[in-house]
Amino acid sequence: MRCNGDMTNGILLTHQTHDEQLWEDFGHDFQRAFTDTTSEQPAYGKLTNYMMNNKSINEYIAQFEHLLQKVGWDRTSQGSLFQFKKGLDRKIHLKILQWDPMLAETLDEWEEATRKEVERQAFIDASLGPREFRGPWSSHKDQHHDKQGK
Repeated sequence: MRCNGDMTNGILLTHQTHDEQLWEDFGHDFQRAFTDTTSEQPAYGKLTNYMMNNKSINEYIAQFEHLLQKVGWDRTSQGSLFQFKKGLDRKIHLKILQWDPMLAETLDEWEEATRKEVERQAFIDASLGPREFRGPWSSHKDQHHDKQGK
């Protein structure tokens, strides 16, 4: 039994209250005791199909983190990172991949990079007005027709 001790009753101190391992063990024990194990399968399905779509970046990240925890995946694993990137809006994902040098390698770094990219795009839209993404496959003729509403 782990405890902080009680010298008046002869119980020796076995852990300090600031003992990080004690709190990690407590968290794991608590989750094991009170987690609904039947909720893992539906959460797994939601996680593997989770997409950003029209969610805000903060909403996407918060829900993704919640699903990760629910399925019990380690947030530092490559699988967790893969699922996060897979669900991102394609334009945001592409913009981050184009960074030079590519600084995002962990889930934390990707979450931060995504927030920065969304913030940067919002600043650009506020400064210049929103513009649809156009790739090299768009011709000047197509763009001219789009502007004229044809």
